[in-house]
Amino acid sequence: MKKYYHYLIFLFVIIAVLQIMLKNFDILALDSNLLEEAQIYMDKKEYAKAISILENLLDDYPNNIKVISLLGKAYYYSGEYLKALPILEQAIHIETTYESEKVDIYLTLSSIYHKKKNYDRAIKVLLNGIKEFPNQADLYSDLATEYFAINNEELALKQLEKALTLDPENYSANLNMLDYYLDTNLDKAWQYLMFFYNSGKVTFAVKYREGLFWYKKGQKDKARYIFEEILEKKPNYSRALYSLGHIYFKAEDYDKARMYFENAIKYQTDLVEAYIMLGLTYKRMSDFKKAEKAYLKGLEISPDHPLILYNLGILYYTFDYRNKAIEVLEKYLSISPEDQKAQEIFEKLKNLIKD
Repeated sequence: MKKYYHYLIFLFVIIAVLQIMLKNFDILALDSNLLEEAQIYMDKKEYAKAISILENLLDDYPNNIKVISLLGKAYYYSGEYLKALPILEQAIHIETTYESEKVDIYLTLSSIYHKKKNYDRAIKVLLNGIKEFPNQADLYSDLATEYFAINNEELALKQLEKALTLDPENYSANLNMLDYYLDTNLDKAWQYLMFFYNSGKVTFAVKYREGLFWYKKGQKDKARYIFEEILEKKPNYSRALYSLGHIYFKAEDYDKARMYFENAIKYQTDLVEAYIMLGLTYKRMSDFKKAEKAYLKGLEISPDHPLILYNLGILYYTFDYRNKAIEVLEKYLSISPEDQKAQEIFEKLKNLIKD
C-alpha cells in the first residue's frame, strides 16, 4: 500500500510540473534573442523597431506573457493606447508563474487608463492586480496615484503606507510620498529627498522635485539652477522646461517663458499645463491669435479642462469677442458653478449682448 502511495505522490508532482510547463509553454519555446533585441530597442527608446519585433513574436506566441508585457510598454511609451488596451486586458486573465511580467501588465494597463483619465477603471485594474499579487508594493503605490487623482487623500495615503510596509525602499512609493509632502509639508518633503540621496536613487525625477522644493521655498535662483542642470543632461525633460518657463513668466520675461513652454510641448505634446501657461504668456504679449491657438490645442487634449475653458473665456472677454466669451464661459460654469467672478462676467456679457 505504501508503495502505491509513493507512486501517487510522484504522479501528482509530475502533473503539477506539467501544468506549470503548459502555463509557460510560450515562454519556454520563445526565441530569447529576438526578445533581447526588442528590449535593446526599448532601452534606446526606438519603440517602432521594438514594436515590429514584438508584434511578429506575438503572432507566433499569443499567450507569451513576456512578449505581451514588453509590447504593452512599447505601445504605452509610443502613445498607441488603443493598440495596447485589448492585448493587456486579455493578458490579465492569462495564468502564469512569471510574476514580475504579469505585475508589469497590470501597471501598464492602469497607467493607460490614468492617461485617458479613466481613474475608476485604473483603480479596478490595480485592485485586481493586488488580489492576485498582494505583496507587490508597486501595485499599491500606483493605486495611491489613482486615489490622489480622484482627490481621495485618505485612501491614497493608506496605499502608500501598505507599499512602504512591504518595501520601505520602494522607489515609486517614496516618490509618491515626496510629491504629497511637496504640497503639504516641506520639512517632510526634505526628509524624502534625503532618503533618495542617502540610498543612491537620485534620478532625473527626484532631481526635478528638488528643484520644485527650492521653488516652493522661494529660492527661485536655486530652483532655476537645478532645472538647467537637468536640461544639460536631458534636454527633452519637458517638466524642467515647463518649470523654467514658469519662473521666467513670474519674472515677466515673456519671450523666454514662451520659448520654454513651446519646447516643453514639443517634447510632451499632452502637457496640458504648458498650453495653459503658453496661452497666458501670449495674452501678456498681446498676441490674441497665438493665445487662442494655445488654449484650443489644450482643449483638443482635455476638452473639459476647467482652467483652459476659464482662461479662454477671459481671453475672449478681454479682446471683446463677446459671443465666444459667453459660449466658453457657459461651458466653464457648467463644470465650476461656484466661481462667482466668472458668473459675474458671464452675466455682464449677456446684458451687453441684450443691449
